Amino acid sequence: MFVVGFVFLIPAYQQFCEQGKDAKQQDYPSYHVALIAIRHIAEFLDVHNWLVTALFAGLVTLFTWRLWQATNELRVSTDKLWDAGEAQRALSEQTAERQLRAYVSIVSAHVKVVAADNNRFSIKGNLQFKNSGQTPAYKFAPWAMIAVFDEGVEPTEKVAAGQDAIMGPGVTNQMDIVGAPLAEATIEAIRKGTKTVWIWGEVSYADAFGNEYIFEHRSKIGRIRPDLNGWPVVAVRTTERKTN
Repeated sequence: MFVVGFVFLIPAYQQFCEQGKDAKQQDYPSYHVALIAIRHIAEFLDVHNWLVTALFAGLVTLFTWRLWQATNELRVSTDKLWDAGEAQRALSEQTAERQLRAYVSIVSAHVKVVAADNNRFSIKGNLQFKNSGQTPAYKFAPWAMIAVFDEGVEPTEKVAAGQDAIMGPGVTNQMDIVGAPLAEATIEAIRKGTKTVWIWGEVSYADAFGNEYIFEHRSKIGRIRPDLNGWPVVAVRTTERKTN
């Protein structure tokens, strides 16, 4: 319809000629050529109106596809930003937990010989636990054992932990373990190094974030300290594992 209207708006050739009688003779031929060219273009577009429609439809399709593509790219970028934000949030939470959670470990330990009944002796171990974290350790429940073994043999026995408690941040807790009475020959074998004393056990506790842990420790005596009739304890293996 636009093309048809455009055609009808073009004045007839004769009308332009009449209006151009007073014009200069050299302007009339160029005006005549331009008018003919415009009319031919208009007639071509009117005859091939389907081509104009197809081109317009193609442009609309191209624009729609490009708009869909841009929207999809925006969605992908938004998803990536969201995922990055969630990963950063999770990392921040994990970092905060690591910085604030309770950490229970052994800060000192020793073994000494003490008097027992019937003129015999026993070995007594002392462990000092500490919560070096910034929040309390809940359900704090340690157990430990002490015994004499031949050199090269490690203990495997386990016992149940006692009643649990709360261990505040920076708090220390001592635990004494007394072994069975020993013969003098066994004490002498310990001093000579043919036998050794093991002290081992576990500590279960939970942090303020609901995570539960078991701290396992295995230690044995080190060099002789005759002035105290005892030995310092050397850690052989300490591990901590999360249980939930």
